[in-house]
Amino acid sequence: MALSSPLSYKAVTDRLTELRTTGERQPREVCTLGHWLFLEYNGFMDTSSAVFWLTVEQVLLATLDTKTWGFANKLLSMLRKKFPESKRVDLLGGMLLEAQGQYQDATSVYQRVLQTDETNVVAQKRMVAIAKAQGRLTDAIAQMVQYVDVHSNDQDAWLELCDLYVSRSMLPQAAFAMEELLLLQPLNHIYHQKYAELHYTMQNYDIALKYHCRSLELCTDYLRALYGIKQCLIKLSTLPNSAGA
Repeated sequence: MALSSPLSYKAVTDRLTELRTTGERQPREVCTLGHWLFLEYNGFMDTSSAVFWLTVEQVLLATLDTKTWGFANKLLSMLRKKFPESKRVDLLGGMLLEAQGQYQDATSVYQRVLQTDETNVVAQKRMVAIAKAQGRLTDAIAQMVQYVDVHSNDQDAWLELCDLYVSRSMLPQAAFAMEELLLLQPLNHIYHQKYAELHYTMQNYDIALKYHCRSLELCTDYLRALYGIKQCLIKLSTLPNSAGA
């Protein structure tokens, strides 16, 4: 077997495991390592192990970012052959269609998954992502509201909903989403900062100042909070009723 990879089999698998464990997003590196693993070192791999199939999935997800569709389809075919009835594999197929801009076909995949599992988190979130990609922000908001009604502890979903509201200039609603996040993570200085900035934009400078201060209290070297405090004080000093304060 010709081994053209500059890394050993162990080095390749160890690095892929490290990236999978840490969640670090390095799609180009993962794709390169995946090519070496599946093309150069194919004979070394134990295809009966769960780690092997997790690696196939990991590399497939990376190909969606690098747009290496041929490699992606090869990996997806491997998964479908091994797990022909898997909803997880169906979702990966939908994500591949979505990455290629085939939104209608991807939507059909997600809808089929939801017909048999209406609480499937990945399918619901992918439907929101498609609505965003197509510019249907009202639909995306409606779907995300429905989602957080059921999954109220999902912080990523509340952040996404907040950003969707901001994109439609629905700032009070965005602030409400941040309030939910503050209830879930009261010691997160970034959440306090984001909430403060929303109120600053709404010209609620007193509330903004309070939450900028709280953000700085939670992270004493957070310069963004310090700058926010300065800006709030400038705005408050120019208000008509501040002269006699």
